Amino acid sequence: MYHKVTTANPKTVGGYTREVLRHCSTFLRQPLDSPRLSALLNRLEAITDSAPKARMPLPMAAVRAYILDPSTPAVLRLTLAMASTLMLRLSDYIFPDNASDFDTYLNLTFRDIIPEAGRIVVFLGGVKNDPHNKGCRRAIATGMYDKRLDAMELYADYLTDLHAHGVAFSADSPFLLLNDGRPVKASHVNAAIRHAARLRPLECTAPIDRYSSHSLRAAGATALAAAGVSDREIKLLGRWRSDVFMAYTRLVAPAVRQATFTIMLSNAVPAFSTLR
Repeated sequence: MYHKVTTANPKTVGGYTREVLRHCSTFLRQPLDSPRLSALLNRLEAITDSAPKARMPLPMAAVRAYILDPSTPAVLRLTLAMASTLMLRLSDYIFPDNASDFDTYLNLTFRDIIPEAGRIVVFLGGVKNDPHNKGCRRAIATGMYDKRLDAMELYADYLTDLHAHGVAFSADSPFLLLNDGRPVKASHVNAAIRHAARLRPLECTAPIDRYSSHSLRAAGATALAAAGVSDREIKLLGRWRSDVFMAYTRLVAPAVRQATFTIMLSNAVPAFSTLR
């Protein structure tokens, strides 16, 4: 047990130090203040101090600024809008590192995107907390970020851009493609997020390397918390199995909630829905 804990991924250890200690206490049948567990805590804290810090939520203002930037590629505008609004994990929408691992059911394809009146429905077949791979559907309503720029417009612009560059695709092709036909990878998303953070330096005050693909998932949770959505609903919409998302929602203090919500109202609050 001690060996496994002290050699774990430091990013994971940093987030679950107390939880690890609780399990160790039960396993070793010792109180939390025992010398053995105190030594373990010191070891865990040393690992945490030398590890990269937790990813920061990307403010929705930065997401919006990036989407409205005319130099932003259409595919990345759609990617950031979809990932933040639906609180997607990177694995939910990005082409796998190994092309042979691509699965038309588990990975996002053009078949999984269904435009409807006033919204776009996204089918997620490989969600992390779905052991039976039944999948789930989420909808993005129009008017998410700006009255001039809604989900349907982002989707239409993306398709227009693909056709303009002669990119051929089928229903089973990866959904997110660059204008040279290559699938969007994690490196493209991370670069886009950090560029978005630089566009809004007053809101994005953390070191730039603390913004990554997970910042979009955190952004959606934080935006919902600021809009007064309950933790239970955020957990359901974000498909979290644990309460780890509260690390983001608790950052939104009651006084900040109202201020953030007022600002968001001027840009239209992202619309979420769960489909049965």
